Amino acid sequence: MQLTDIISGERLHNIKRKQYPDKVILSGIVSAGKQQVFNVSISSIGDFFSTYITARYTTLTLDGSDIVDNGVCPLRVLLIDGTGSRKLCNDHIPLDLIASCGRVKSATAVNTYQDYGNNLRADAGNNLFYPFEFQYLFDNKSSIIADIKNDATADNRFDIVFHGIRIL
Repeated sequence: MQLTDIISGERLHNIKRKQYPDKVILSGIVSAGKQQVFNVSISSIGDFFSTYITARYTTLTLDGSDIVDNGVCPLRVLLIDGTGSRKLCNDHIPLDLIASCGRVKSATAVNTYQDYGNNLRADAGNNLFYPFEFQYLFDNKSSIIADIKNDATADNRFDIVFHGIRIL
């Protein structure tokens, strides 16, 4: 059998009609010093093949009575496939290792740790946009679970976007 027999224009066209680009978004706020589980359902439209991840997070902590944006990622994540609770990494990993576009600055600031009333804020982190490669096939009607730990003394927000292909 020749390669042209396997990859014909008609076969490729049929494959293309049965899939389309899609995104699955998982987001939430993790309470200070807590561990919380978040999940998002994969719809029954079809399986979802994740190709890469982008994510962002806040870096707030409490310093006395002041909320400080110190620029240090306090969030750690363990991704789990909801089908059979299969862990997709060995342990909780720092979210900033897989996060691009990265840290969300709490407010506009010029210099590191300038005093703005009761809020101290760090400068932006000059993050580059490099998506984290993450190839995994999630079954339809399953879910993506994120077990997230917040090591900070303030609540922090996260958003994780799984970019991929919906397979009908």
